[in-house]
Amino acid sequence: MALLKREEDLQDAERKVLSEKKKLNRAKEGLEKRERVILQASLKHESLQEELKRANVELASQAREIEELKHKLRERDEELVAMQPSLTFKERELDRMRVEISIKTKEVSVASFEFENKSQILSQAKEIVERQEDEIEALQRALKEKRSKRSSEKQKLT
Repeated sequence: MALLKREEDLQDAERKVLSEKKKLNRAKEGLEKRERVILQASLKHESLQEELKRANVELASQAREIEELKHKLRERDEELVAMQPSLTFKERELDRMRVEISIKTKEVSVASFEFENKSQILSQAKEIVERQEDEIEALQRALKEKRSKRSSEKQKLT
């Protein structure tokens, strides 16, 4: 009777260990998915930074060009009418680029924050998984010891 109870307990323990292993595997898959998401966010972050650098270079170039145009306009009053539309266009383009740079800067900040946040969550999740793996290994060792004892007890009874 006691052996049947132990057998049932061992089977329950095995089911629990298998259930915990399945949960752990799902957690690992979740972590791997999060790692991929974080990697994508990191790549997007890098891409946005490169885009921001290019936009800054272009902005500086546009700013120099506008200043040169202003200088030429002062020197050549007779060309003022012809140059005014170009200058206005460049100034609007510069304003648009400033707005775009501001937006991209905010996107980079958000992406950076998300990346750091996801990285922290991933680290915490990895710690939890490691603890769960340790617990499962301990349960498996205990289960193996119980089986070994049960086997020894069966041999003694026969």
